[in-house]
Amino acid sequence: MELMQFKSYVWPYNPQRVEITLGRDLRTRQARGFGTLVSDWGQTPARVEGEGEFFGSDCKEQFERLRRIFDEEGSGKLLLPSFRPVYAYFESLKLLGEGPLHTLRYGFVFTEDTERVISGGGRLSLNGVFS
Repeated sequence: MELMQFKSYVWPYNPQRVEITLGRDLRTRQARGFGTLVSDWGQTPARVEGEGEFFGSDCKEQFERLRRIFDEEGSGKLLLPSFRPVYAYFESLKLLGEGPLHTLRYGFVFTEDTERVISGGGRLSLNGVFS
């Protein structure tokens, strides 16, 4: 099974939820006699949001290892199972709460770095579907 990875951090098991958002930068303006005009300024960077849980007596240490990677500046290689790797920024990390029996719930957001491209790759892509 492929595991999610960012920079040197490899998730011990994949998050339960991963959501990828692709978007466009659309701008609108009013033009007398024409109504509303829409301009397409191109694609916006992809966003990868998700939630997961760390389990076991070391769940807090697992979260701290991920937090240390979050503290590093700059973009890094993001590997998502079934997707082509991309460079991304680790935008946010949330501690969502502790559950029973050594469970720690967390959330994250990555934003694609569109200025860096992995050799032979491209934009965030599911086997070429999104490229």
